[in-house]
Amino acid sequence: PYFVEYVRRQLDDRYGKSLYQDGYTVRTTVHSHMQQIAERLFSEQLDAVQVKVDAHVAKLDSTQLPASVSTLVQGAFVAMDPKSGEILVMIGGRRGDKYNRAYQAKRQAGSSFKPFVYTVALDNGRFPIDVLDDNAITITERDGSVWTPENYDRKFKGRMTLREGFMQSRNIIALKLAKEVTAGRISQYAHAMGLSTRMKEVPSIGIGSSEVILLEMVAAYAVFPNRGILVEPTAVRSVEDADGNIIERSASRRTEVLRPAVAVLMTDMLRSVMDPKGLGTGRGARTRYGFRSPAGGKTGTTNDYIDAWFIGF
Repeated sequence: PYFVEYVRRQLDDRYGKSLYQDGYTVRTTVHSHMQQIAERLFSEQLDAVQVKVDAHVAKLDSTQLPASVSTLVQGAFVAMDPKSGEILVMIGGRRGDKYNRAYQAKRQAGSSFKPFVYTVALDNGRFPIDVLDDNAITITERDGSVWTPENYDRKFKGRMTLREGFMQSRNIIALKLAKEVTAGRISQYAHAMGLSTRMKEVPSIGIGSSEVILLEMVAAYAVFPNRGILVEPTAVRSVEDADGNIIERSASRRTEVLRPAVAVLMTDMLRSVMDPKGLGTGRGARTRYGFRSPAGGKTGTTNDYIDAWFIGF
């Protein structure tokens, strides 16, 4: 239903009332078998998280949880063919909620935004073997306030390569890189790679403080295996009129937004995240679930675990 409504809205903008009156046949990109598998696993996984959340909430004092806060765990899922841009699977939520989080929700990206930071660095003279220090730092904001950022494990690991900092998702390394390449340039690259949301050009952009849209993030990540080509996501293959004449045929826009050499380097960096022999934050796909296919991706978690991301290919 989320995918169908997404298609309906797109076509309604183009055809208006004739969409419902003239007997059109619409052929879409959804892969029905993949959609069924995704919906089943999506429901199972979110139910498992819900049990943990409910158990945690039950232990809280009533004053610790505002009455207006919903404790229903929600989520979204998108699968897209990176070469064609065809949307194969779309889930916008669960339990009958009509709000489609796959393309309507703007959420903080957390560490899933870090590939854009590293992309800027690699495109401007940095290399995966370059070394930075994962140590305590303080950052002065524009308003004069002082911020002391931490890593997710609240530890510092000292000198490490950019590859190690990326695969272990060290916040301090990402923030140092962000300061070096500037927030403005990071925002510029992220928008060129397909993100449309407004980004505050502040130091915390390096660890994903900006809000993003899932569907756009998926398309942006596809730039890496596409060797620098951004492909616009599409949900409709063709539209035929009542007489069988094709009046619209899908043709996703393709734009080169990144040098192929940088895209290849970032693809390799993203593969490191899932290295079962390393300390990559995505290695659980290999070690816990036995996923063996060649793959890359990035995890992301925001403050207090409000949002959790994984985007991969």
